[in-house]
Amino acid sequence: MTFALEVWYDQGICTLYTVRKEDASIAETDKFFLAAEKHVQHQVELQKLLILILKQIGDKHGALPVFFSREEHNVIALPHSGRRVVKEVTHYFPNFPFRLFALRISNNIAILFNGGLKTSQSLQGSPDLRVKWQEANRMALAIIEALKDGTLWVQGNSLKSELPLSEVWLHS
Repeated sequence: MTFALEVWYDQGICTLYTVRKEDASIAETDKFFLAAEKHVQHQVELQKLLILILKQIGDKHGALPVFFSREEHNVIALPHSGRRVVKEVTHYFPNFPFRLFALRISNNIAILFNGGLKTSQSLQGSPDLRVKWQEANRMALAIIEALKDGTLWVQGNSLKSELPLSEVWLHS
């Protein structure tokens, strides 16, 4: 699979990236939110996830490790598990129906992939979600390798490369 990195949100202290597959017209994170919007019974939860990502991570606190605690191999599933207190605000997502996969690069950079509705107690028991997790893991590994070999590097709140990121195609 070939994909490129794109800035998804950069209005705050943390730049959030997403990935777009070579043959896709929209990015994976946008696919997640478009699909999740169709689950009208979970709109409150979807809003909570969006607030966590944009306001708490993107604007206020950055990609602190405390928000990235649900490790799923190379990626982390958002939202975090358990109760988390960050600057006197408690974040708690019990029995949360969605998982959005992410890769935390630093406090200032995170990459969001795709995800979906968790239809069973385990990730492995949710067939659609399992496929998204497998893809996210392959893409995360390619990004980690690009950071190790110098194809990508971190500069401040940004990922950099010799070419503009939209022209850097990674292979997983």
